[in-house]
Amino acid sequence: MKSRFLAISLLSLGLLASCGPVTPFLTIESPTITPTFDISKIVTVTPAEAAVCPNIDPTLQPNLGLPDKLNQDNPFIIGLEKSVLSFLNRGGDYHKIITEIRNYYARLGANLPYPIAQDLTGDSVPEIIMRDESSFHTVHIFSCRQGKYVDFIPLHPDETAWPVDLYKIDDLNANGLPEVLLKSANWIGIFEWDGEDFRILNPTSQQ
Repeated sequence: MKSRFLAISLLSLGLLASCGPVTPFLTIESPTITPTFDISKIVTVTPAEAAVCPNIDPTLQPNLGLPDKLNQDNPFIIGLEKSVLSFLNRGGDYHKIITEIRNYYARLGANLPYPIAQDLTGDSVPEIIMRDESSFHTVHIFSCRQGKYVDFIPLHPDETAWPVDLYKIDDLNANGLPEVLLKSANWIGIFEWDGEDFRILNPTSQQ
Protein backbone atom coordinates (compact mmCIF):
# COMPACT_ATOMS: atom_id res chain seq x y z
CA MET A 1 0.00 0.00 0.00
CA LYS A 2 2.85 2.39 0.87
CA SER A 3 4.56 1.69 -2.44
CA ARG A 4 1.35 2.35 -4.32
CA PHE A 5 0.80 5.65 -2.49
CA LEU A 6 4.42 6.68 -3.14
CA ALA A 7 4.08 5.81 -6.83
CA ILE A 8 0.87 7.80 -7.17
CA SER A 9 2.42 10.76 -5.31
CA LEU A 10 5.42 10.72 -7.68
CA LEU A 11 3.09 10.55 -10.64
CA SER A 12 0.98 13.47 -9.43
CA LEU A 13 4.09 15.57 -8.81
CA GLY A 14 5.21 14.87 -12.36
CA LEU A 15 1.84 15.90 -13.71
CA LEU A 16 1.82 19.10 -11.63
CA ALA A 17 5.20 20.03 -12.98
CA SER A 18 3.72 20.04 -16.48
CA CYS A 19 0.59 22.02 -15.58
CA GLY A 20 0.05 25.47 -17.00
CA PRO A 21 -3.08 27.59 -17.22
CA VAL A 22 -6.28 25.58 -17.73
CA THR A 23 -6.90 24.89 -21.41
CA PRO A 24 -9.73 23.10 -23.26
CA PHE A 25 -9.80 19.35 -22.77
CA LEU A 26 -9.00 18.42 -26.35
CA THR A 27 -5.99 20.70 -26.63
CA ILE A 28 -4.19 19.41 -23.53
CA GLU A 29 -1.14 17.39 -24.44
CA SER A 30 -0.53 14.57 -22.03
CA PRO A 31 2.94 14.78 -20.48
CA THR A 32 5.33 11.98 -21.34
CA ILE A 33 5.51 10.03 -18.10
CA THR A 34 6.72 6.50 -17.50
CA PRO A 35 4.68 5.01 -14.62
CA THR A 36 6.84 3.69 -11.78
CA PHE A 37 4.26 1.30 -10.34
CA ASP A 38 5.46 -2.09 -9.11
CA ILE A 39 2.77 -4.22 -10.75
CA SER A 40 3.51 -7.20 -8.50
CA LYS A 41 2.47 -5.22 -5.42
CA ILE A 42 -0.77 -3.76 -6.79
CA VAL A 43 -3.85 -5.21 -5.14
CA THR A 44 -6.39 -6.31 -7.75
CA VAL A 45 -9.62 -4.35 -7.47
CA THR A 46 -12.84 -6.34 -7.40
CA PRO A 47 -15.22 -4.86 -10.00
CA ALA A 48 -18.56 -3.59 -8.78
CA GLU A 49 -21.65 -5.72 -9.25
CA ALA A 50 -23.60 -4.84 -12.39
CA ALA A 51 -25.58 -1.68 -11.67
CA VAL A 52 -29.36 -1.59 -12.14
CA CYS A 53 -30.35 1.61 -13.93
CA PRO A 54 -33.82 3.10 -14.55
CA ASN A 55 -35.63 1.57 -17.52
CA ILE A 56 -35.13 3.76 -20.58
CA ASP A 57 -38.19 5.50 -22.00
CA PRO A 58 -37.30 6.23 -25.65
CA THR A 59 -40.03 8.90 -25.90
CA LEU A 60 -38.43 11.20 -23.32
CA GLN A 61 -36.52 14.24 -24.60
CA PRO A 62 -33.97 16.14 -22.48
CA ASN A 63 -35.31 19.70 -22.96
CA LEU A 64 -32.46 21.13 -20.90
CA GLY A 65 -33.21 24.72 -21.85
CA LEU A 66 -29.69 25.44 -23.07
CA PRO A 67 -29.30 28.99 -24.47
CA ASP A 68 -28.76 29.62 -28.17
CA LYS A 69 -25.61 31.61 -27.49
CA LEU A 70 -23.15 32.18 -24.68
CA ASN A 71 -23.79 35.15 -22.40
CA GLN A 72 -20.30 36.56 -21.93
CA ASP A 73 -21.41 38.48 -18.82
CA ASN A 74 -22.87 35.34 -17.20
CA PRO A 75 -21.55 32.15 -18.81
CA PHE A 76 -22.78 29.83 -16.06
CA ILE A 77 -25.70 27.47 -16.73
CA ILE A 78 -27.29 27.23 -13.31
CA GLY A 79 -28.74 23.85 -12.40
CA LEU A 80 -27.81 21.95 -15.57
CA GLU A 81 -26.44 19.00 -13.61
CA LYS A 82 -29.75 18.73 -11.71
CA SER A 83 -31.71 18.72 -14.98
CA VAL A 84 -29.45 15.98 -16.35
CA LEU A 85 -29.80 13.87 -13.18
CA SER A 86 -33.59 14.27 -13.21
CA PHE A 87 -33.79 13.25 -16.87
CA LEU A 88 -31.68 10.14 -16.28
CA ASN A 89 -33.76 9.07 -13.29
CA ARG A 90 -37.02 9.50 -15.24
CA GLY A 91 -35.71 6.94 -17.71
CA GLY A 92 -34.04 9.29 -20.16
CA ASP A 93 -31.47 7.92 -22.59
CA TYR A 94 -28.01 9.25 -21.70
CA HIS A 95 -27.09 9.28 -25.40
CA LYS A 96 -29.61 12.12 -25.87
CA ILE A 97 -27.97 14.07 -23.03
CA ILE A 98 -24.57 13.68 -24.64
CA THR A 99 -25.88 14.78 -28.04
CA GLU A 100 -27.76 17.84 -26.76
CA ILE A 101 -24.96 19.21 -24.59
CA ARG A 102 -22.26 18.57 -27.20
CA ASN A 103 -24.42 20.28 -29.82
CA TYR A 104 -24.68 23.25 -27.47
CA TYR A 105 -20.90 23.48 -27.24
CA ALA A 106 -20.63 23.13 -31.02
CA ARG A 107 -23.00 26.08 -31.53
CA LEU A 108 -20.65 28.14 -29.38
CA GLY A 109 -17.69 27.10 -31.52
CA ALA A 110 -16.22 24.90 -28.77
CA ASN A 111 -15.28 21.29 -29.49
CA LEU A 112 -15.39 19.86 -25.95
CA PRO A 113 -16.17 16.19 -25.31
CA TYR A 114 -18.76 16.69 -22.57
CA PRO A 115 -20.53 14.72 -21.29
CA ILE A 116 -18.56 11.47 -21.47
CA ALA A 117 -19.97 7.96 -20.99
CA GLN A 118 -17.40 5.49 -19.64
CA ASP A 119 -17.37 2.63 -17.15
CA LEU A 120 -15.40 3.81 -14.10
CA THR A 121 -16.45 1.14 -11.58
CA GLY A 122 -15.74 -2.09 -13.48
CA ASP A 123 -19.36 -3.26 -13.76
CA SER A 124 -19.62 -2.72 -17.55
CA VAL A 125 -22.28 -0.02 -17.01
CA PRO A 126 -21.05 3.42 -18.09
CA GLU A 127 -20.94 6.39 -15.76
CA ILE A 128 -21.82 9.82 -17.18
CA ILE A 129 -19.13 12.45 -16.57
CA MET A 130 -19.86 16.15 -17.11
CA ARG A 131 -18.35 19.46 -16.08
CA ASP A 132 -20.19 21.56 -13.52
CA GLU A 133 -21.77 24.29 -15.65
CA SER A 134 -22.77 26.38 -12.64
CA SER A 135 -19.29 27.30 -11.46
CA PHE A 136 -16.72 25.24 -13.45
CA HIS A 137 -15.12 24.22 -10.13
CA THR A 138 -15.63 20.47 -10.37
CA VAL A 139 -17.11 17.66 -12.46
CA HIS A 140 -20.09 15.42 -11.80
CA ILE A 141 -20.05 11.64 -12.11
CA PHE A 142 -23.52 10.12 -12.47
CA SER A 143 -23.49 6.43 -11.56
CA CYS A 144 -26.31 3.90 -11.20
CA ARG A 145 -26.70 2.73 -7.62
CA GLN A 146 -29.66 0.61 -6.45
CA GLY A 147 -31.91 1.46 -9.39
CA LYS A 148 -31.22 5.17 -9.77
CA TYR A 149 -28.50 7.55 -10.82
CA VAL A 150 -26.51 9.16 -8.00
CA ASP A 151 -24.36 12.27 -8.42
CA PHE A 152 -20.83 11.63 -7.18
CA ILE A 153 -18.86 14.87 -6.89
CA PRO A 154 -15.13 14.21 -6.43
CA LEU A 155 -13.91 16.25 -3.46
CA HIS A 156 -10.63 18.07 -3.81
CA PRO A 157 -8.47 20.43 -1.73
CA ASP A 158 -8.34 23.23 -4.32
CA GLU A 159 -10.19 26.15 -2.73
CA THR A 160 -8.93 28.74 -5.19
CA ALA A 161 -11.04 30.48 -7.82
CA TRP A 162 -9.43 28.49 -10.64
CA PRO A 163 -11.79 26.35 -12.74
CA VAL A 164 -11.46 22.59 -12.36
CA ASP A 165 -11.61 20.49 -15.50
CA LEU A 166 -11.37 16.89 -16.58
CA TYR A 167 -7.75 16.26 -17.53
CA LYS A 168 -7.66 12.57 -18.36
CA ILE A 169 -9.28 9.17 -17.74
CA ASP A 170 -6.77 6.33 -17.70
CA ASP A 171 -5.80 3.23 -15.72
CA LEU A 172 -2.51 4.63 -14.44
CA ASN A 173 -1.85 1.95 -11.84
CA ALA A 174 -2.87 -0.98 -14.09
CA ASN A 175 -5.35 -2.43 -11.59
CA GLY A 176 -8.25 -2.74 -14.02
CA LEU A 177 -10.12 0.44 -13.02
CA PRO A 178 -9.58 3.77 -14.77
CA GLU A 179 -8.57 6.76 -12.69
CA VAL A 180 -10.21 10.15 -13.19
CA LEU A 181 -7.74 13.04 -13.24
CA LEU A 182 -9.08 16.50 -12.44
CA LYS A 183 -6.95 19.57 -13.05
CA SER A 184 -6.89 23.22 -12.07
CA ALA A 185 -4.13 25.80 -12.48
CA ASN A 186 -2.20 24.56 -9.44
CA TRP A 187 -3.56 21.11 -8.71
CA ILE A 188 -4.17 17.67 -10.19
CA GLY A 189 -6.29 15.13 -8.33
CA ILE A 190 -6.31 11.41 -9.14
CA PHE A 191 -9.60 9.69 -8.22
CA GLU A 192 -10.55 6.00 -8.29
CA TRP A 193 -13.68 4.05 -7.39
CA ASP A 194 -13.21 2.14 -4.11
CA GLY A 195 -16.52 0.29 -4.03
CA GLU A 196 -18.36 3.11 -2.27
CA ASP A 197 -17.12 6.39 -3.70
CA PHE A 198 -14.51 8.02 -5.89
CA ARG A 199 -11.62 8.50 -3.46
CA ILE A 200 -8.61 10.67 -4.11
CA LEU A 201 -5.32 8.78 -4.38
CA ASN A 202 -3.05 11.82 -4.01
CA PRO A 203 -4.64 14.01 -1.30
CA THR A 204 -1.49 16.08 -0.73
CA SER A 205 -0.95 17.04 -4.39
CA GLN A 206 -1.88 20.74 -4.13
CA GLN A 207 1.04 23.13 -4.57
